[in-house]
Amino acid sequence: MATQNDTSGTPDMQNMTDRIAKLVERSQKVWAESLDRSGDDKTEMTADPLHTLPAMTQLAKGYLDNPQKIVEATVEYWTQQADLWTRIVNKSLGEEDTGPVITPDKGDKRFKDKAWDENPFFDYLKQSYLLTGDWLKQRLADAEGLSPQDRRKLEFLTRNFIEATAPTNFAATNPEVLQATLDQKGDNLLRGLENLLRDLERGKGQLKISQTDLDAFEVGVDLAITPGKVIYQNEVMQLIQYAPATEQVHARPLLIVPPWINKFYILDLNEKKSMIRWLVGQGHTVFVIS
Repeated sequence: MATQNDTSGTPDMQNMTDRIAKLVERSQKVWAESLDRSGDDKTEMTADPLHTLPAMTQLAKGYLDNPQKIVEATVEYWTQQADLWTRIVNKSLGEEDTGPVITPDKGDKRFKDKAWDENPFFDYLKQSYLLTGDWLKQRLADAEGLSPQDRRKLEFLTRNFIEATAPTNFAATNPEVLQATLDQKGDNLLRGLENLLRDLERGKGQLKISQTDLDAFEVGVDLAITPGKVIYQNEVMQLIQYAPATEQVHARPLLIVPPWINKFYILDLNEKKSMIRWLVGQGHTVFVIS
């Protein structure tokens, strides 16, 4: 007989239990398929695809040749961390708030939730992360002996590493996610897992992220409506030629090269939003690289 606090028989709890069981079953199939594919994948992988090892070696050499510089920078970093810890402890004990050690950049919207300022735990996470990120960027800025190309390469990697390790990216250290989890009783996390599995299933074990509802559009109806065909292709691209819509066409054709981030059909969505349809209607011969 269920007690008053026993929620195992409630519809919400039963529904969540069923969803978790189905997710486990689906995930097992996805991982099994992924393992099968990995055994057949003969693609050669390299541990350093961007060829950053020489730049990293030069960076390390610069600091080894001048160890005093990195020692001073490290002492300064831990002094700031100690100051931050003291301020957070005093703030949590109700003493006078002396203000933050560091604040996010003006355009940084990751820490807009009030918990990042009002909750001592999240405030410490935020400021400690910002201090560490600034320290890493400054060490690269102070490094000597790097070529402009190597410096840009390391700046790119450092920036991406800092952004990837932000506390906002992890459910356990993001107050907005934690609050949403409490409000929705974990349903938000289950939806996220379902989306992840759906993307893995679409990629047959490899992550293939979808950015839109794949069933929302139909080619030739409300997407890529202008008749055309592929007249040339290689390993990098396809060349599409669109059918003429007038009896006579201009002597000089048009070649459109869309940005890599966009698909060719961004210019051919529907009758009201198709630049390509309008161009062929004006007598132009249109080629597009995909």
